[in-house]
Amino acid sequence: MSSHKLDTVQSYSSTGKNLSIVQKLHLITVICTMLCSRLFLALSWQQSWMEGIKEDHWHHAYTGILIAVITIVIPQKFPRSKAFFMGIGLGLIFDEITVVSYFLGLNSEFTIGYWEIGSWGSAIVVTALYVWWHYKD
Repeated sequence: MSSHKLDTVQSYSSTGKNLSIVQKLHLITVICTMLCSRLFLALSWQQSWMEGIKEDHWHHAYTGILIAVITIVIPQKFPRSKAFFMGIGLGLIFDEITVVSYFLGLNSEFTIGYWEIGSWGSAIVVTALYVWWHYKD
């Protein structure tokens, strides 16, 4: 089976909607990126080498924005690459969605910490809304 045909093969999902392999790759990448980010930080937060990183004001959501913007220029003839890298970018953004709202000036001070339940809830709600919006048709 050629690569192009592989991208258009449809499979049945539990919701009754047919998702392409590219759509599944994108969705899995978004979720796995968020989980890996949280897991990595949970396991390494108290390590000595993290001290300098904690003082840095560069959040991984900013890296996600850069990846997502750069992914836009990947040619359409590479749909799996676009889905994968956009999934990583969006996963990083969704994981730190409270930082993005601060970055955009939507709140005056950073009130929800990364480890607080509000941050987890925000990430889950934004991801669920994205999945619903992206796959609703």
